[in-house]
Amino acid sequence: MLRSLTTQAILLILLQVLVSTAGYNPGNDVTEKPAKPGRQPQCNLPKDPGWFTDDYRWEYYFDAENQFCILDLYKGGGGNTNRFPTCQLCMSACDTEICVTQKSVLGGFMKADEE
Repeated sequence: MLRSLTTQAILLILLQVLVSTAGYNPGNDVTEKPAKPGRQPQCNLPKDPGWFTDDYRWEYYFDAENQFCILDLYKGGGGNTNRFPTCQLCMSACDTEICVTQKSVLGGFMKADEE
C-alpha cells in the first residue's frame, strides 16, 4: 500500500513538472509582438502550409517577423487562416506595402509587381 502511494506521489510530481514547463524554451525568450493596429489577427499566426491534398495551390501568407506578404505553396488541407489568395488581400489584411514571390531557391525573392 505504501509503495503504491509513493509511486502515485512521484507520478503526480512528474506530471506537475511537465505541465509547468511545457511552454518553456530557454533558447527563445522573445515574447510575441503585440498586434499592429489595423492588422487582422490571422497575420500574427505562423506560416502553416497544411498537408498535401488534391487542392494544393499558391497563396500568400504574412511573415510577421519580416513584416511582408510572401507567396508560398498551401498544400490544400489543414493549416491556419494566415493565407490569402492574392497579394493585395494579404497586404490589406496585414497592413503592409511589401509583397514578394519566391521565384526559385537560387533566384531569391523579388517584388510581386516585378513578375
